[in-house]
Amino acid sequence: MNFMTFRPELSPSMQERSFASLDPQQGFYYLIECGGTLVGLVNLKNVDRESGTGEGGIFIADERFQNSMVAFQAILTIYDFGFDVLGLREITAHILDDNRRAIRFNEALGFKKDPGQEGVINPLWRLTLSEYRTRTMSIRSYFKNHNMLQK
Repeated sequence: MNFMTFRPELSPSMQERSFASLDPQQGFYYLIECGGTLVGLVNLKNVDRESGTGEGGIFIADERFQNSMVAFQAILTIYDFGFDVLGLREITAHILDDNRRAIRFNEALGFKKDPGQEGVINPLWRLTLSEYRTRTMSIRSYFKNHNMLQK
């Protein structure tokens, strides 16, 4: 939890209110399950189809999966949905500046820190469709060669 922007502990009633407030036209939240184990959550939120933007995120709660390919499979699935189905042109993310693992993960997907964000604790990062397609070719090839692709 040290690397999450939102850190307060939520009670069950707070979680229920939060889930009830979600707009299904602007936010897409999916649980990640692997082999019957609940691993975490992946999402696209603040989706604006008119401007072609949305904000992505992933949370891997089960530490056994934090350095696995499951995170890449989940994020590729939701980002493919965002770009291919929702027609997004850009996905953004806020990544805490001291979260080196998340920075490496997002850079592997093609995210670039927004100019002028140096020194910001929770800077904005941007991912364009073309950069995403280029940067994820090797990840997709890995999955294909290991029979891990669903597409």
